[in-house]
Amino acid sequence: MIVNGLNKNGLKKFGVEAYCLVADPDVAKEAKERGITRSMVGLERALKDPQTKIFLIGNAPTALFTLLEKMDKEGENIPKLIVGVPVGFVGCPESKAELSKYDVPFIRTNGTKRWKHSCSWCNAWNPFIKCTKGINILIINHNFM
Repeated sequence: MIVNGLNKNGLKKFGVEAYCLVADPDVAKEAKERGITRSMVGLERALKDPQTKIFLIGNAPTALFTLLEKMDKEGENIPKLIVGVPVGFVGCPESKAELSKYDVPFIRTNGTKRWKHSCSWCNAWNPFIKCTKGINILIINHNFM
């Protein structure tokens, strides 16, 4: 839903692609085979795309932890921006606190809360589209698929 709420004309005008891999059948299959979350697999795949430099993580602390671990280990495709606002009690506050330790621009919420509605994401993000010229955006958010 977040992908659908982004300004399509703005994305096109500035050559930006926003995508989510959580519902991708190949991602789901690989996640099941490996015994990990779809968010983690989607994030790993997005990191292989040199054009994906912005990561919006709205519902998966595992994805945020995976992103930070990959940045530590591989040091490749360092994001230009991470929006880390996962929700929940297991790993959620910890993943956001961990994000604060990294030398990368980020936006995050505190504790177990996140932005409540997909429209909040879109309203917050649409003004920034012109700043992302030619950069792809990975969105991980289960609730708004």
